[in-house]
Amino acid sequence: VERWLPLGAVVEISPIWQETDFFDLHRQFRAIDTDGSGEINAAEVGQLLRRVLGEEPSEEQVAEVLSAADRDGSGTIDYGEFCERAFFEARLSARLHELSERAAE
Repeated sequence: VERWLPLGAVVEISPIWQETDFFDLHRQFRAIDTDGSGEINAAEVGQLLRRVLGEEPSEEQVAEVLSAADRDGSGTIDYGEFCERAFFEARLSARLHELSERAAE
């Protein structure tokens, strides 16, 4: 083990494991990827937003969600991009929670 992790090495465990059900991400991705293509397209984002908002999303709303997660500019969200975005959201949530606790002290 010392060959890969020298004694005295500092290891940080990300709070993502506490904030997000990591093992549930694939199930969530598959639920959004209704055509089973392995990528979430604009129509599937629209369906998701319709369920969440309870109304028809605008094209701008769909485009905003896609651009926030579509790192390679393909126009779709693949599983890796989906996980990156979920991790970012969880880290942001954990950091905001930490800052609010500090402010309350």
